[in-house]
Amino acid sequence: MANDLNRSIKIYIDGTDAQQSINKIGESIQKLRDKLAALNTSEQDYVQKSKELNDKIKEKTATQERYRQKVQETERVLNNLSGATYRELLAVQKQVRKELQNAVPGTEKYNAALEQNRRVTQQVAAAQKAMRVEVGAQGTLMGRVADGFNRYAGIAAGAIASLTGITLTVRQCVDEYAEMEEAQCRT
Repeated sequence: MANDLNRSIKIYIDGTDAQQSINKIGESIQKLRDKLAALNTSEQDYVQKSKELNDKIKEKTATQERYRQKVQETERVLNNLSGATYRELLAVQKQVRKELQNAVPGTEKYNAALEQNRRVTQQVAAAQKAMRVEVGAQGTLMGRVADGFNRYAGIAAGAIASLTGITLTVRQCVDEYAEMEEAQCRT
């Protein structure tokens, strides 16, 4: 049993798809740079073509940087699940589930993605539970009114039932007294 507490699991992200995308973008950036270098400065529309190529290079570089940041962010969150925000956990959960869907069951990649999914889902559930407790503790005006009603409804119902019982008893006594008076008047 003591050994169960000391288990460690090595989790890794299979970033081959992301890395391939980054590499493809890098290749297209290099092709654009080669085209830019091959432009003849004596051409009539050199300025326009070079501007278009530079704009495309900037766009591709920005896309490549976004991919890199996304991969780094996913790795950061997975390495420190307890320190991640709720939105980060949801984003990583979406990414891990996508990897899980693309993996072949029974493979190491599938098993690792399955373990990642379990860990992230567990952390998301813990975060949701904490948020429910916090939101429930704050309560709205209507929530507090409903809570008060639920707490004191039994007492109020008991008091109303008691008053109704007393009223019926008094009425019954008055009716019996009236009948007795009426009976004495006849005799």
